[in-house]
Amino acid sequence: MEILIRKATLQDAQALAALGASTFFDTYHAFNTKEDMSNYLDKYFTISNLETELQEKNTTFYVAETNEQMIGYIKLMAGGNTYIPEIKAMEIARFYVSNAFKGLKVGKKLMQTAENLATTTGCKAMWLSVWQKNPLSVEIYKKLGYNIVGNTTFILGADIQDDYIMVKHLDI
Repeated sequence: MEILIRKATLQDAQALAALGASTFFDTYHAFNTKEDMSNYLDKYFTISNLETELQEKNTTFYVAETNEQMIGYIKLMAGGNTYIPEIKAMEIARFYVSNAFKGLKVGKKLMQTAENLATTTGCKAMWLSVWQKNPLSVEIYKKLGYNIVGNTTFILGADIQDDYIMVKHLDI
């Protein structure tokens, strides 16, 4: 199976919204109330919201496809680095791979593409936040070279959740 990684365009908004909503739901619905999940998905994974995000100056999306089907994506944000302000860094704001395609190195290919963008734009590190109750993702990020450097919170409806801040220093 050939996996293509490409920069997302405005025409990808509908597929990004659908994939983001389904992967977020699959990953977190068992840990959150139906109402909180529904409200979050309705706020962040609409076509209009994705169209807006795709047009933001400091935001870049890459998508993974096979047979013209979107199977994963990564959302990157430059600037606004509050966790390691002493160096130029890029944030991984979203990182999703469809459950049916996990284990096929889709995420690794997306991450390599993201790191290439970061280094070509002069970033010395990449960072992300990940829910502490998602140990599989934490372990995947560790295998990719990310280290826990702190904590933050993520608010999903009425639930305040604890996240790790993870950083990877890039060799430039």
